[in-house]
Amino acid sequence: MKHLLASCAVAAALLVAGCKKGADLPPVAEWEQFSDPFFRTTFLYPKAWQVQKDPTRVTITTSMEAMEKFFDPYSKKPAGSQLIISGERTDSVSTLEAVFEQYKKGLTEQGFEITSEKRVTVDGIPAIEIAYGGRFDEQTTMRAIRALAYKDTTTYVVHYAGFNEFFEPYRAVYDSAIASVVLPKPKVASKLVDPAMPVEETQRYTSDVVDFAYPENFGVTIGKPSGEVVYSTVVKGSRDDIKITLDVRPAKGVSLDKIVVQNTKNLSRSSAPSNATISGVVAKSVSYAPTRGIDGRMYFVVKNDKFYRIIMFWPTSLKKEVLPPLEKTIASLQLK
Repeated sequence: MKHLLASCAVAAALLVAGCKKGADLPPVAEWEQFSDPFFRTTFLYPKAWQVQKDPTRVTITTSMEAMEKFFDPYSKKPAGSQLIISGERTDSVSTLEAVFEQYKKGLTEQGFEITSEKRVTVDGIPAIEIAYGGRFDEQTTMRAIRALAYKDTTTYVVHYAGFNEFFEPYRAVYDSAIASVVLPKPKVASKLVDPAMPVEETQRYTSDVVDFAYPENFGVTIGKPSGEVVYSTVVKGSRDDIKITLDVRPAKGVSLDKIVVQNTKNLSRSSAPSNATISGVVAKSVSYAPTRGIDGRMYFVVKNDKFYRIIMFWPTSLKKEVLPPLEKTIASLQLK
C-alpha cells in the first residue's frame, strides 16, 4: 500500500510538471480509489474527474463537456482526457494474441495510425500495450494508449486518450491506473451462498481521509461534501439494510463525550456509550435499533480536531452472518 501511494505521489508530481510544459491545465491534486460491488475492479483515478459507470466499463473524464467530445469528436465541445477500464466476456476460448490482433485491426480500419506495441502486465498477468493516434479535423487530433489483458475468458482493457494538448499532461493517469488496477478474482457459484451477504474475503479502499478493508462483494460510494460534512462514504452490497456509513465533520474543539451526547440524545432504544478503539484512537460506541427488525451501532472518534461518525446496521435475523464481516471492516479502519 505504501509503495502504491508513493507511486501515485510520483505520478501527481509528473502531472504537475507535464501541465506546466504544455497547456495551462489543472494538475491532479487528489486521487480516489474506484470500487463497485458489481464491476469488481479497483484502481486509482483523479478525484476531480467525472465518473460514468456501466455494467462492463467505467469511464472517467476530465469534465462532462469533454465526455461529450469523446462521444462526438467532431463537435465543438471542449477537449479533455479520458480513462476507461472495461471487461468484456467472450463466449469462446481465445488467446491474448488473438484478442490483440482483433483490436489492432479495428483501430486500423477506423483510420488510426499505430505508433508502438509492447508487452506489459496488468495486475500481474500478461498484457499487450498499443499506442495510436489520428486526426478528426483541422482543430482536433487524438492520441491514445491501450493495454489489453485476457483472463478467465474476459478481455480487460485499460485505455487512456487525450485530445490535442490534453494527452501528454495527464499521461501519468494511465500509468497510475496500470500500476494500481486489481482485476476481479474468479468466483465459485454456490446455491448455498447468498450473494447479498458480505463475504469474509476483502479488498482495500484508500483515500486521503481513510483507509480500510471491506467485503469483496461490496462497493464503496463517495458522497459530495454538504454543509459541515467534509467527507462521506457508504460501504454496501445489493441490500440497503446491510451497510456501513462514515462521515467527517470539524470537531471545533468539542470533546468526544459531548459529541456522543449531541448525536445520541434523540435515539430510541439505544444503549449507554461504551469504550472502543478506532485506528488506535479512543472511541465511543452506542448500540441502537433504528427501526423494527434492524439493529445498528454507532462509533464516534475525534482526531486532529475532526469528528468521525461511523454507523453500521444489519437485519436482526441475519446478525450471525452479517456482523462479523462488518466488524472486520471497522477493525481495519485507519483515520488520516
